[in-house]
Amino acid sequence: MKEKDRRKILVVDDDKDLCAVLRALFESAGFRPLSALDASAGLQMVNAEHPDLVVLDIMFPTGMDGRALCRHLRQISNVPILMLTALGDQGTKISALNDGADDYLAKPYDNMELLARARALLRRAPANLEFQPPKFDDDHLKINFDARQIWVNGKETSLTPTEWRLLTSLIHSRGRLVPYQALLRYAWGENYTEDRTLLKVHITHLRRKLGDDAKKPRYIYSVREKGYRFAPV
Repeated sequence: MKEKDRRKILVVDDDKDLCAVLRALFESAGFRPLSALDASAGLQMVNAEHPDLVVLDIMFPTGMDGRALCRHLRQISNVPILMLTALGDQGTKISALNDGADDYLAKPYDNMELLARARALLRRAPANLEFQPPKFDDDHLKINFDARQIWVNGKETSLTPTEWRLLTSLIHSRGRLVPYQALLRYAWGENYTEDRTLLKVHITHLRRKLGDDAKKPRYIYSVREKGYRFAPV
């Protein structure tokens, strides 16, 4: 089967070893595996790669948790979601299903059962999943992500590709903190996740183009020692 024809399965879990094991499992079963180590990175991966299935943990040490990501994904897509988590109590399972998960499997799990559940979800899923791009329009700022156009006070403004990636990441998580590492990973890759100076410089440029002020922010808020949040007033 050609690479482009293999169905994509995204694993979102902060356990690097588990992600590696699941990638190998899904690869051996003929799927194209992807992985992300936190919910914010998972959201960016969903929008960039349009996976056919998301396998999602609930607990993450920082940023939004798996349930919040699940609810957000339900606002932008109909991608099947399988919760795979150590939280196996009935109350948590019901809550996750109410958040929009299609199935739930508690750790420790059997590999064959996981594959069977994944295949069952993929059989029921439509061949072409729909993803809605983020939109933003207020009296000051208007953004068309499809066309990569942005207007500030009615005047079209240009952004660099890196600035677009940062803005997309922030708006996709509107109102929620996006950790430094998640922004750096999405905008520059895994080798830049500790370079806060690089991020700060680009956020400064992005703020300037948006007509934003770091001291009295209108859009991009800095959360000291944690990250940034897009929260329009």
